[in-house]
Amino acid sequence: LLNPNVSVPARPTTYWCSPFKFPVLQNEAHIIRFDPVVQEGHEGLVHHIVMYQLSNAIEPFLDISWDCDNPPHNLPEAVRSYRLGVALSAWAIGGAGLTLPSNVGLPMSGATGAQYVLMETHYNNEQSSSTLVDSSGMDVYYTTTKRQYDGAIIEVGHFVTNHLLIPPGVGDVDFRNTCPERCTQAGLPPGGVNVFASMLHSHTAGTAVWVEHYRNKTKLPNIDQNFHYD
Repeated sequence: LLNPNVSVPARPTTYWCSPFKFPVLQNEAHIIRFDPVVQEGHEGLVHHIVMYQLSNAIEPFLDISWDCDNPPHNLPEAVRSYRLGVALSAWAIGGAGLTLPSNVGLPMSGATGAQYVLMETHYNNEQSSSTLVDSSGMDVYYTTTKRQYDGAIIEVGHFVTNHLLIPPGVGDVDFRNTCPERCTQAGLPPGGVNVFASMLHSHTAGTAVWVEHYRNKTKLPNIDQNFHYD
């Protein structure tokens, strides 16, 4: 799945949206691997790629791509608000691809699996160049032999808004977000889930990122941590 020769806007930050439709299969399949495909020479331009699962509302728009923050006027609200939906995969600069465990897959096609996706590419065009054309994207691997467990992504942390402000003249500032019991009890199965991969992400102001884990009010080892984030 590749961006269609995007003329990257001449500004430092752009989020670009490209929709895709997975192969139509009679039965549900499992996605088993994601690999980033970064165009040669654009290793510093492509900051992250996130894929979101969409409904068939995107079908009429499969032949175009657009600036995510300036979408076509007739784009359905279900597509405009894609960031509130289900993330299917995420990759960021400096990272590698993800191969799922041999007994896990992400549902694809069939009655409930992902059929349509929106690929969001963050371009970090620091020099505001007007001559960059990009066709980076993501390789997606799947199998029609379903595996034992369905996998999924849980996003935790702060939603990025203009309210995440750092006061001038201060030192370190902590932004903390809590996913309380009432959320995990409503969203996770009674037996819990097994975390097999984690990706921490911040932008240039971030210097440390970690995910704490509590059970029955007892702190367990951090799920992930990087106290020297760059």
